[in-house]
Amino acid sequence: MRNLDSRRRVCSGVTSLQHYTAVATAIFVGYSSPPPVLSAPPVKHPAIAAKQSKHDYSWIMKYDGKSTNLLMWENRNNNKFDELLKRVTPKKTVALVDYTPWPLINTLETVLGGPPDDVKVLDKRYVYLAACRAHSATEKGFVGIDTVEDKSLVGVIHYLFNSHKLEEKPMLYLSSNSYSIYAEVPDKMKQLVKHWLKVEDANSAQSYGPAMTPTVVRFDGAKGIEQIKL
Repeated sequence: MRNLDSRRRVCSGVTSLQHYTAVATAIFVGYSSPPPVLSAPPVKHPAIAAKQSKHDYSWIMKYDGKSTNLLMWENRNNNKFDELLKRVTPKKTVALVDYTPWPLINTLETVLGGPPDDVKVLDKRYVYLAACRAHSATEKGFVGIDTVEDKSLVGVIHYLFNSHKLEEKPMLYLSSNSYSIYAEVPDKMKQLVKHWLKVEDANSAQSYGPAMTPTVVRFDGAKGIEQIKL
């Protein structure tokens, strides 16, 4: 019995020694092994990471430096221009080019349908289209678009404003689906308007004599009409 007990104690000691050795080895291996490699999220190229507009403006970018009329008429059959104008034009009804109030989209179609300015693309992002009314070139239209933020602003140079009184000096009407008040309009979009007016001022001074600088400027947003200074 003593020999058997001694053997059991020896075997038990060996087993315990093997167990502790195995545990110590596992701990050592665990600490000495390199940590698991975690896959990092893919890094996007800045151009891909940039905000993407939900609308495709690539077709309009191709008209940079070309006639606004060309852009309009080449894209009538595929409805691209009509869809663009509907999207950027607020659903307003106002008397700007006729004694009877017209839907603003009809007014814009009228003042963009005559002799055109060139389409301008600035910073590969901001686009503006401009032209004047056929047979009444002192009435003019403007569409400005931020193709990244998908925001827009439209403008009309006019001589009537919801009355039968025809003013001698031009006025400017601005409206937007994107900005509720003029203070929300970003500087770049305001620069588009000023650039347009500068071009029209020069064109008119050359062609008609009097400058086209508007004496009254109104912004018609979601919160109503406000008289502003550019």
